[in-house]
Amino acid sequence: MSRKRILWVVPVAFIAIGYLSSWISVPNCERKTAGIMIRALGPEKRFFVRSEQTDESRQAMWKSMGAVTAFYDSAKYDPATDRPLHMPRADLGKASPVLPFLTCIDYFWIRAPQVGSGGTLWYFCLFGLTVELGHTVLRAS
Repeated sequence: MSRKRILWVVPVAFIAIGYLSSWISVPNCERKTAGIMIRALGPEKRFFVRSEQTDESRQAMWKSMGAVTAFYDSAKYDPATDRPLHMPRADLGKASPVLPFLTCIDYFWIRAPQVGSGGTLWYFCLFGLTVELGHTVLRAS
């Protein structure tokens, strides 16, 4: 193989392997973030999730972690009347690879009025092994 060919094959292979690693690690990133949220919501492990998050895989994940979820329709949510009924509440986005070996996931949780947090968690991913790199806070109450 010529030297010029190696110069472009190696970076392309690194990028492809990095994204593959990130995609393989997506379920672990979601599971780790869900664990953080469950601990933050308190010992009961009961909370509300938006009805948009009713897919079977997400519900199986919550159940395997010992959490009990109920749904609320965010389109019909009225803060004036629904606030006490929909607490605690959690929202877990889908993890997505953003760079080779790097995945992020958006989330938020609310345990009570004026008690909650959320943001984006960043993970280094190596074929299923995930290490939390940092946290970008988007909201806090």
